[in-house]
Amino acid sequence: MSILSEELPAFYLPENPEYPILASAAHAASYTVAATTPSGIGANAHSFLVDINAKPVRTNGRLIQGVGYCADAPFGAVTLFHLGRHTNRQDFADTAREIARHAIHSGYLDDPEIPVRLYRDAESGEFFDQVEARRTFFDLGHMAKAIQNLVDLAGNVDAGSRERLMIAGRRFGAFVLKTGRTASGWLPRRVAHDLSPYMLARVPPPKPGVVPVAGGPRPDPIAERSGAGLLTVACMLKLDRLGLVKGREFLRETCDAFIDSGGYFGSVNTDTEDQAESVAFALAFQTLLEASDYLECPGYRNFAFDVCLPGLERFHMVEDRNGQRTKGLLRLSDSYSSACMWECSEAALAYFRAAADRGRPEHALAGLTILRAIARNHFGELGFIPSELDWNGRMPPEAHLEAGPFGPRRVTHPYMNNLHVVRSTLFFLENLAGGFDEKAALASVARAGRLS
Repeated sequence: MSILSEELPAFYLPENPEYPILASAAHAASYTVAATTPSGIGANAHSFLVDINAKPVRTNGRLIQGVGYCADAPFGAVTLFHLGRHTNRQDFADTAREIARHAIHSGYLDDPEIPVRLYRDAESGEFFDQVEARRTFFDLGHMAKAIQNLVDLAGNVDAGSRERLMIAGRRFGAFVLKTGRTASGWLPRRVAHDLSPYMLARVPPPKPGVVPVAGGPRPDPIAERSGAGLLTVACMLKLDRLGLVKGREFLRETCDAFIDSGGYFGSVNTDTEDQAESVAFALAFQTLLEASDYLECPGYRNFAFDVCLPGLERFHMVEDRNGQRTKGLLRLSDSYSSACMWECSEAALAYFRAAADRGRPEHALAGLTILRAIARNHFGELGFIPSELDWNGRMPPEAHLEAGPFGPRRVTHPYMNNLHVVRSTLFFLENLAGGFDEKAALASVARAGRLS
């Protein structure tokens, strides 16, 4: 059965047979290998910002590395181990082993008061709790992301390293249970050093017209509505499964608070203050799906499918804009309108998990479209994927790969942007590809008029 071009969904890209999604994922991982260099103990990128040639780029004068969400080294190790097994590529496995050694044994887990320090100055060795090299509050959700991926490394490391990871998981689980909640029972975006909710903004106003509070920092408008708490819920699900924390009461109360509110989809990223961010919808869908199974709460699954997954559609980009290859990608948010790559990969994974759960063809097609759109946005010989694609001039011209009003950003985060696409790709190939008939899926969607 042939599908006429006018019957194809607007949010759809066909496969490029010369560059399928696994080739794109392997290319992305090769870039990460190139960006990883020896680092005292093991290996890491010498900066969480690197250029098209995989060379470190300073931020505010520093070279900052670590295990936090921008550096994301534990996630990098987990993903490279997985891809190494799937492709039988020894270079991926070897690099993963060295990244894991750095993440576990370079001091991030050694503070007696704080379960995990997220970043450090690669030159001075000084540790920090935020990406801006500060120590004024904790990004609880970003700590959770690091711990979850560290614990996921346990099956790939020696017994001594494994025990360090289990201790870190137990410490973090206890840390979370002591943190304060918002008035609604949700998790605050940030936590003060006394573990109470930290209600202030991280940065100056993001755009003209937002006036700081006289005499001091301004309140964060989404301090109580950030989707970053979903990262903590996902981590606690993992820790409870492993018996590292008794977290079922916490999980039920927190998921209930999320759903009773209608969902908290504010910025997961540290540098935006939007009430709705695409990646928050993707994370919410995946987290509630898992919580529904683990806690035997079918209402969580219903909310995930009825509210969270449809919430992604408003961010879909169905055409190329201003000469940029944006078709098939998602905007991040209203104020930060770029197509951001790790967030797009997370949306693809949400769609694939939906397809695996309910078998709807439009979900698999949406996920494939996103991965194919990302594959169109590799640059350079090494496989560089920019951290974002600026299609409407949000960034200054000099921030682009080639100076001009629009374009890909000239830097990326090698473990975050280049490797989330790998995880999404492997999920599709290992869970859906064997029984997926794309031609039949397109015909079904065309008849039903879905996937707009």
